[in-house]
Amino acid sequence: MEEPTIIRVAENIIARATLTVLEENAVATACAHGVCLVPMFPGSDVVQLVVRNQTVIGRVRREYPRFLPARWVAIPQGTHHPRGPFRSPEAAANIIVTLAEHAERKPG
Repeated sequence: MEEPTIIRVAENIIARATLTVLEENAVATACAHGVCLVPMFPGSDVVQLVVRNQTVIGRVRREYPRFLPARWVAIPQGTHHPRGPFRSPEAAANIIVTLAEHAERKPG
């Protein structure tokens, strides 16, 4: 493996670990029961975790944060395919909850 490739791999590992720590910290502050939105990055609501019973079931992200009106997309856990756009983070979170409930009812 060439040196620039090794450095890129190491940077990716550090970035993933940082995101994991941020996610764990956000979940620790989340509501204990029910569904809530928790900012992934302290002091910013651009990316929020959708947490149900202290388990992350997805993320909502504001698209183009400098433009109005706000547009939000929903990204269910386990996928990289955004759904939306939605007019609010709550509307985006609702579709994640609906998809999670549907997946739980699905046999198999």
